[in-house]
Amino acid sequence: MADSPPKSIALAIAPKITSFLSICGSSTIIFKIMRNQKSRRDTLPRIMLGMSICDVLVATWFFASTWPIPKGTISSFGDGITQTVFGAIGTDLSCNIAGFFNQYQVASPLFNATLATYYLLVVYYGWTDRRIKRVEWLFYTIPISFGLITATFAVAANLIGPVAWTCAILPPEVFIEGAELTPIQSHYQLIRWIVLFGPVWICIVYVSIIFIRLYKKMRALELKMGSYKPRINRANQGTPVNGDGLINANGQKGESVAMEKSDDQGDQNRSLHESQSSGLYEDEIYYTAQEELDGGGDVSSEEVRDDASINDVNDNTDEEKGAEEHNARNVGRRKPVRNARTVFIKKVRKLKLNGSRSSISKYIAAEKSRVIAVQGLLYVLAFYVTWFFPTISRFLDFAGEKNYAIQFLDTLLLPLQGFFNCFVYLRPSIQRYRRRNPTANICAALGAVITNHD
Repeated sequence: MADSPPKSIALAIAPKITSFLSICGSSTIIFKIMRNQKSRRDTLPRIMLGMSICDVLVATWFFASTWPIPKGTISSFGDGITQTVFGAIGTDLSCNIAGFFNQYQVASPLFNATLATYYLLVVYYGWTDRRIKRVEWLFYTIPISFGLITATFAVAANLIGPVAWTCAILPPEVFIEGAELTPIQSHYQLIRWIVLFGPVWICIVYVSIIFIRLYKKMRALELKMGSYKPRINRANQGTPVNGDGLINANGQKGESVAMEKSDDQGDQNRSLHESQSSGLYEDEIYYTAQEELDGGGDVSSEEVRDDASINDVNDNTDEEKGAEEHNARNVGRRKPVRNARTVFIKKVRKLKLNGSRSSISKYIAAEKSRVIAVQGLLYVLAFYVTWFFPTISRFLDFAGEKNYAIQFLDTLLLPLQGFFNCFVYLRPSIQRYRRRNPTANICAALGAVITNHD
């Protein structure tokens, strides 16, 4: 190893750091999903489970980096004569195993494509869970089958050989003067594009199209939500503001909340009321919508009471207090409230506030779709960051050029898919925890979310 060039040393060490982060991130997702029974029943967490298991398998061999490469392999970033690949201690067998899983990584972008498809069907086309479950088997069959078949073919056709920092489709006979290639080996560059980089680029284009459609949908939802902004009416009466049959929990005078069409001609008081109410209701609706994302946990009636503790709520009737005492004694047997709309309606009634049933439902539906769209776009961005430089590196290889900076970024970022996915997956729970605990920092919130059973 002493005669290895510094560039080879950097290429050997960099993926060990990022692969370890990815293994930790994907393992966290697996841990959270497997210990939450509700998550295992939903399609989205199961897609994330399949993607995370795939990432752990691939990242483990990325962590090995140059170890599986046959000992004494000459480094392409050295003098080309005596300087060998740093850390290369493997054999042809270990190189074939590493190359198998390196090719199997094609399942990861395919899982990203299925994840994007899920968000497209749910957010853009409004598919229900029941309808999604009819085609759910395709979300796993296509990525896993394609990865296994192409990886097995690459090993069986003797296409695996050492590259700069691992083993992949590049027959070692290419670098042996006078060696004769088999008919399949002679087309290794075309095969590499057919089984790996071609599918990756198809996924990138496909996901990009969905990204654009989701972005347009999200913008439309934001405009739609702007038409149903909640506002507090400070008048001393609980009469409907928009005449749309507002619900009134106690029929008494006081503050009322209405979902009204926004008006550009509103006066200063109305603007003040809207700004005061948005902090409460946008947060509350955001919270309820988040509860159905990524196995974020059930919403219990107890949580509804805790989250609805506002200074204005001190006028419960004796009957309500008695019911609360009864609920407190039986909290261990309380069944979760799974419907976000039901939770929000309970909060409206708990707060003795008014709101249009139809407007509340529209606002919840729009906000929930917007939150799902944002979550989906973050997964897409993680996909872009992971595969951008590996793609540039392959184009340079195709042109017969080498660029060490691009190669290093390729080596550094390619293993990070699981790390990015973990933070996107935990993001709703972290935000919810910090709303409940405003003084908590990111690290404390992350630790609490990971160790929480929700």
